[in-house]
Amino acid sequence: MNRLPVHVLTGFLGSGKTTFLNQLLKDEALEQSAVVVNEFGDISIDHLLVEHSDDRLIELPGGCVCCAVRGDLAETLAALLHAREAGRCQAFDRIVIETTGVAEPVPIVNLLATDAFLSERTRLGRVIATVDAVNGPQTLSRYVSARRQVALADRIVVSKTDLAPIAPAAAEVARFNPTASVVSAVSGRLASAGRLVDWLEEQASPGFSVPLPDSHDHQGISTFTVVRETPVPGAALALLIEVLAQHLGARLLRVKGIVALRESPESPALLQGAQHVFHPIDFLPQWPDTDTRTRLVFIGEGIEQRWVEAVLDALVWEVDQQSPGR
Repeated sequence: MNRLPVHVLTGFLGSGKTTFLNQLLKDEALEQSAVVVNEFGDISIDHLLVEHSDDRLIELPGGCVCCAVRGDLAETLAALLHAREAGRCQAFDRIVIETTGVAEPVPIVNLLATDAFLSERTRLGRVIATVDAVNGPQTLSRYVSARRQVALADRIVVSKTDLAPIAPAAAEVARFNPTASVVSAVSGRLASAGRLVDWLEEQASPGFSVPLPDSHDHQGISTFTVVRETPVPGAALALLIEVLAQHLGARLLRVKGIVALRESPESPALLQGAQHVFHPIDFLPQWPDTDTRTRLVFIGEGIEQRWVEAVLDALVWEVDQQSPGR
């Protein structure tokens, strides 16, 4: 079954999530989308939502379906997918979940991996965070939830750049997440991002289009990258996932990366996890660039790079010792 990408749109109160989402849905290449909002009336899509509708699904012009969360998110997503499979709603080929302003995206990211029904039918796409160019630096300094939203994101949209320069907000964003793709926006319209669908849904690789971060710690959130020149045994990767989940837990805000496996050096594995939950391993048919090294980006609280590297090296050594012929 071809799993549908689920993109998570997050961002602090007043950071421009709704404005960006409105523009996202106007793009012809993204018309066939389903939108899940946390609260009915939390978003205005061209004033097309029916305030007192008894239906969970609301069809919008252009092929979009809006789905309001009135209870459990897993049940809402399941109902949306059942409606799609049964032909009871307009067809869609992606889902966008918009979180509330103070919500952290980790529970949503983990839900897609832990729910049996959803994990068979969906996969995590991009985590997108909006940051206000006017108030963003102060917000990130003051609110832990805002910092975590940025730290977990793959894409950062700095809004309101007609009112304030992008540089201060972008610099603050880079302190928490130096690997995210950062673009500016005015009234929800992105600048210099190329085709919006490509910016959103290009090949789901870690996206190392910017220099890998040096190890750093800022206001409790550390970011570092583990790089390995030689392929990693599949068994060692499986054991590493277990160790990270058991020993780091809630301190591991996110780990994402591309792994050169010894058993399939031409088909790299994609690793994504948050806290104690890891998504099923996906494989790319080929490397997305000329760099064929293992590259894992860690974002967490109180995590030491040398500990992670020592654990990985020990697991590789242990697997090698138990391999036939040794």
